[in-house]
Amino acid sequence: MPLTLPDLTEVVAAETHPPVFATVSGAHLYGFPSADSDIDLRGVHLLAEPRRPRVPGRADRGETHR
Repeated sequence: MPLTLPDLTEVVAAETHPPVFATVSGAHLYGFPSADSDIDLRGVHLLAEPRRPRVPGRADRGETHR
């Protein structure tokens, strides 16, 4: 049974952190949506590592301090 959905490209592109991928889940994925079913999306986002403040006059040695 083919899955017929509206184009969700704009919905995914509007995310604050664009996903690496997005997929349909829920009733539409399993093939039993009702006439009033919403479309469930799941995805994975890669967030940038927070920037650490730089100390003036100190060389960056690429060390990680936690």
